Amino acid sequence: MATINERYLKTLDILTATGRAERAEDADYPTDDELIAMTREAARQVGAVTLFTTIDPEILVDLRDAYNEGREPGLLDFGQVVTALAALGVEADIEQHGGTATLFAGPWHLPNADGVLRRAVSLGPGDGPGASGYTDQLSYGPATLPDQGENVNDHARPSEVAQGIADMIDRIFEG
Repeated sequence: MATINERYLKTLDILTATGRAERAEDADYPTDDELIAMTREAARQVGAVTLFTTIDPEILVDLRDAYNEGREPGLLDFGQVVTALAALGVEADIEQHGGTATLFAGPWHLPNADGVLRRAVSLGPGDGPGASGYTDQLSYGPATLPDQGENVNDHARPSEVAQGIADMIDRIFEG
């Protein structure tokens, strides 16, 4: 029979797994009430329901931390951004070279400084081969003018980054 501490930790593990699954779905973060409901369901699965009948603010912090650990809110998957851009009608691809990854989006545009024809907007720098990057280190902007970009908001979801890229493409080609 599992100890109270083991059941508590198993419940947190389930919340971490739930966060990971919801990150893959680009789902909104749960409200406190939704998180408490998730916790009670997870606790039911491991026989720890009595541990979570009353949830004080300190326990709620533990629950949120466990869920957020699964979400890896600072890590942005470029593949999910490509999918979100496709839903907005924007073509995109990811290039990986020497352990780095860059996402290029929009119509083919002007050559960059090296004379390479690029899509209109780039997002990076990311890490390969996983094609992801931490939001506090990413920016996007015109592929031919990298110093005119915008930083990605910390903990931005793929759909939010995709919308920012689509808006930038619209600004590049307006008029």
